[in-house]
Amino acid sequence: MTLSFKAFSIFIVSSLIIYRSYEFIKSRNLKVFKEVQIALFTLYILILLFFTLFKFPYLEFINPFDTYMYKIEGLRGLINIIPFKETIETLSDNTIPIMNPIRNIVGNILIFIPLGFLIPIINPNLKKISKVTLIGFFASLSIEILQIFTMGNVCDIDDVIFNTIGTLIGIVIYKLFIKLKKTKL
Repeated sequence: MTLSFKAFSIFIVSSLIIYRSYEFIKSRNLKVFKEVQIALFTLYILILLFFTLFKFPYLEFINPFDTYMYKIEGLRGLINIIPFKETIETLSDNTIPIMNPIRNIVGNILIFIPLGFLIPIINPNLKKISKVTLIGFFASLSIEILQIFTMGNVCDIDDVIFNTIGTLIGIVIYKLFIKLKKTKL
């Protein structure tokens, strides 16, 4: 089964418009700033999914158990559950340009910083660093698990660790921003 990013995005945006329209009709109360926040969060989620799952024009779902069931060697390169194993190996491999693993580490951190920043904006009840970081952890873990079932992707615990660090940085930036905003008033 395949799914194009364009079709996926159209479905998500259409669903959001229908849902937000329903909410407006039901409450007769439109908060433009809140709607902009929701739109930005949705755009961020689509960008996140584009970079993490839709690496090809189409997302192709596979059954990894059919593909790798009889080859334990086949699981190598598909799933890494040993923290920092892949990162250390790629940093130590002289055949791989040093910028490749560094770009991977920095990219995994950067792509989750907006999540840590946006969660408390979207839901003011979620302002605790621990809660937001946990949401980032589970969001990253969900993406990594999905990658097991999609062609051309790898499930790597290092990604979960770096994504969670990114979420933590995002919520800390949010907290600093709020603190700075309060001191200027």
